[in-house]
Amino acid sequence: VNNEKLIDLITQYGVLNQNTNYRVLTLGNPFNETRTSYYHKSIGGYHGAKLKRYQELIDFRISQEMAYLQQNINAQGIGVFKKTPTLNMLNTKYIILNPNQRPVENAFRFGNAWFVSKFKVVDNGDEEIRALDILDTKSTATIQNSIFKDFNLKEAYQIDSTASIKLVNYKPSHLKYESKSVSNGFAVFSELYYYKGWNAYIDGEFTPHLRVNYAL
Repeated sequence: VNNEKLIDLITQYGVLNQNTNYRVLTLGNPFNETRTSYYHKSIGGYHGAKLKRYQELIDFRISQEMAYLQQNINAQGIGVFKKTPTLNMLNTKYIILNPNQRPVENAFRFGNAWFVSKFKVVDNGDEEIRALDILDTKSTATIQNSIFKDFNLKEAYQIDSTASIKLVNYKPSHLKYESKSVSNGFAVFSELYYYKGWNAYIDGEFTPHLRVNYAL
């Protein structure tokens, strides 16, 4: 590839990365490579420091789901993603099985945000991360009892058929969503919870937010 074409390709990838808001997972050893992160928003990538909670999510959930994908994708096809709830809630759209082949698209990903209708209330973090293996995380969020009580949450929320929430603007430190619903709802965002920095606002008004699903 000549220099002019290479610069054009790099520019195209840069524009793609800024305007697409899904994540990509390269199977193999995704947490010790940086190529995927260069081109895409990645599930993996390498950094000498990780959030402890995300590392635990990798160790106890993502690694298991990666192994399941590798063992079953040939036999089950895209149906294999029905049993990867953690990757789905992390909005993993593409799986790269082989860098020299086309990626596999995950049609069961949840998107950047979604409404849930109920909670699975648990006592501690161990129960919370284990619950991700058995819950329908598209409709149910798992939450620790202490957080559930502190925020005085309801056990169930009504979701009308026309309700929607979508990411409309992305910057690394500023995410903007638009939501439509006829009733109050509980939204889960496909972003890691980090209390030292993130703030949430609804119609410009500061609004407390909380952690569910162990890490979101």
